[in-house]
Amino acid sequence: TDKKLSRSLEQDVLNDLAHSPPGCEPLSASPVGPLSESASRRTLIYLILTLNHMYPDYDFSDLRAHHFTKEPGMSS
Repeated sequence: TDKKLSRSLEQDVLNDLAHSPPGCEPLSASPVGPLSESASRRTLIYLILTLNHMYPDYDFSDLRAHHFTKEPGMSS
C-alpha cells in the first residue's frame, strides 16, 4: 500500500541522513529541498508514489533525490 511504502521511503531517507557526513551536499541541497526538512522528504516521497501509480509495471522505490533535477522556473 502507499502508506506502507511512504513510511519505508521516509525511513530510508532518514537512514541516509543519519549515515551521511555532516554538511553532505547531495542531502542538504537536493532538488526537492533539504532532506532534513519533512516537507522536502514528503515532496520526494510524493514524486516516487506518483511515478509508481503512473507506471505500475515499474518500481521506482529505489529512486533518491539525486535522481531528480530541478527545472528553472518560467519568468513572467
